[in-house]
This record gives sequence, structure tokens and C-alpha cells, in this order.
Amino acid sequence: MFKSRLRLWKDIGKHRDLPENIRVYRGGVSECQHQLVIGKEVPLMCKACKEMYPPANQKKGLPHSTVVIVGKRHHIRFYPTREVDADRSSNPKPGTIVDRGGTARPAHYFVVPDEIFRNRYKRIPLPFQNFADLLEDLTQSMSYIYGCATKAVIICTPAYYTDILCDRARCYLSGVYDTSTYSAASSVA
Repeated sequence: MFKSRLRLWKDIGKHRDLPENIRVYRGGVSECQHQLVIGKEVPLMCKACKEMYPPANQKKGLPHSTVVIVGKRHHIRFYPTREVDADRSSNPKPGTIVDRGGTARPAHYFVVPDEIFRNRYKRIPLPFQNFADLLEDLTQSMSYIYGCATKAVIICTPAYYTDILCDRARCYLSGVYDTSTYSAASSVA
């Protein structure tokens, strides 16, 4: 599937070359499945890139990739400590980043490999203090581009759209994946 997305990006997007940087936001992964992503999915992604990218690009170390595992943490709730930091409902304002505690409906981001930011920046640009701040700012900014909302959404938009797409696919393909309805019907007959 990853190779088909790379082909689509190049052919349909009319790009001359494959992307230099690939950032993947991977949702739907519980904490006990992180090793599965690290041990199986990331190597498969790297293998697909080796098959797709020309040797000249591979010698340059391309593509640089960053995989971010997105986990929703709806069972944790945080409140602003100052009134100016709250919205009308006394929740933190949309897009609030708390990197030492949490948010009203937090998402947890776990970065597997980070080749993009470490390779691109030799010095960390101000006002950022480290590479995590750069990725955090980009991810937070992407929570504002969800098409159906006027405020920031719970998780970054690519992960949100993927979640919606998977739910829709599950509905369309329920007959293929839900064999319990077929086996129950055949046992009654």
C-alpha cells in the first residue's frame, strides 16, 4: 500500500521526484503495539522506499522519515490553572500544548524514528529549544486544518482523516470482515 501511495504522489500529483521527507502519523495503535510498529511496519516502509527510490537518492540518504504514533488519551482530563488560559467552558483553549502534563482531551504522540528534523536542522531555530519542540509545533499547527472544524481538533488532521476513512471502510466492508453474521445465519438454517 505504501508503494502505491508514493506512485500516486508522483504521478497524480505531477511531482518530478519522490518526496525527500516522509512524515507518517500512525493512529489506532495501543501502547502494547508500539513494538509491532517499530519492528514490522517501519521496516516494511523502509523496504518499500528502497524499492521505489533510485540508487542516487538512496546514496543521499533519501527519503528522510519520521513516524509518529498517535494515541488518544480520553481518560485523562486537565484544567487550566489560570482563568486567561481557559475557554468559556473552563477547558484549555483549542490547540493548547502541554508537554509536561496533558490537555482536556489529550493525544499522546510517540516518535519512532526522526530523520527529518535531525537531518534538516544543524542548529535549532529560535524560539524552539529542541527537535521535539519543532515537531510539536508542526503537529499542533496541523490540528487547525481539519476541514469540518473552526477550531483545533483533538489529534492532528492527517490522523483524524485516517480514523474517519477507516471507520467508513469498516462500514462498507463489514460483510467481508464480519463473518459472525454469515456463520450465525448458516447455523440457523
